[in-house]
Amino acid sequence: MVIEKNNFSSNPLEQFILLGKNVKGAACLELINQVLETPGIYVFGELLDMPSIKEVGNSPNEKYWNTLNLFAYGTYTDYLQNKNKYLQLTPNQTKKLQHLTIVTLATKSKVRYI
Repeated sequence: MVIEKNNFSSNPLEQFILLGKNVKGAACLELINQVLETPGIYVFGELLDMPSIKEVGNSPNEKYWNTLNLFAYGTYTDYLQNKNKYLQLTPNQTKKLQHLTIVTLATKSKVRYI
């Protein structure tokens, strides 16, 4: 399953959410992989709530669910400390997770200027 860029709506996540309602098995794993790889998608909670995605968390392919959950709620440090729980990240996925980590750290350590 490959999603063409020109098929994206204004919100690229919407296309994946629609596909997520009907995918199973290997197609579900590929969907997770593509979401993690696609630029501009930085929100993953809706996908994690989908029944087809939740099933992955209770399967031999739980690394896919763990990795999606990492992108939603974890940090790059979490990845480095527990690499065996997650998929091996591509360079694009690594950069995306690092960006998400910076945002997470920035929101946790707000500095007030007077």
